[in-house]
Amino acid sequence: MPETPFNKLEDRLNQLGEDLNTFIGKIVPEAKSTGGYRPHADLVEGKDDYKLHIDLPGLSKSDIGLKVQDRVLTVNGEREIKIGNDELFIRKERSSGAFTRSFPLPEDASSEEIKAKFSNGVLTVTMKRAETDTDSASIKID
Repeated sequence: MPETPFNKLEDRLNQLGEDLNTFIGKIVPEAKSTGGYRPHADLVEGKDDYKLHIDLPGLSKSDIGLKVQDRVLTVNGEREIKIGNDELFIRKERSSGAFTRSFPLPEDASSEEIKAKFSNGVLTVTMKRAETDTDSASIKID
């Protein structure tokens, strides 16, 4: 492909994105996992709020820890896959173990107006948009 100014710009923007992800990863680790379990998450921006959806199949509400501190939302827990004492895995594809996922709050998200709901194996954390904010708050999971 011939080198054009747009190709150069695209390459530089891609490199900037990679550098930014590396930098953020050093400040806010994406995951800490002892058992190889890393739940998938989506962050969705709406007109008045942000929603973070995290897939946590097999967990109950009491298995999940959720807190926000210094504008970082942290979700932790442990997924355990149990079988009977007289059973052996022939095939094991589902991940298990302890996990921690941390997400920096969007710049205009309020850390005081965060609600969490756990339904059908999906944790949904809703963060209202706000002008001013504080550093920490407790979050109750419904």
